[in-house]
Amino acid sequence: MLIIHSSADHVVPCAPSRALANKRPDLVTFAEWEHALHCREWNVDSARWERVVCDFLGSQRSLLGSGSAASGHVS
Repeated sequence: MLIIHSSADHVVPCAPSRALANKRPDLVTFAEWEHALHCREWNVDSARWERVVCDFLGSQRSLLGSGSAASGHVS
């Protein structure tokens, strides 16, 4: 599971996403932005957003036959 969330999101707090990522790093890849409003991460840094999503999808593709899950923190 990939979670892209911003600490500046005032609609949906970022803390629960961060907590889930910390509790289940085996299932969650978490990318935190600092200055994006709700659902605006791509608008703030589209190159980073695209890199994070492509890296995550690439990691999932490489796991198709392995039966394990990707995890990690993406900056």
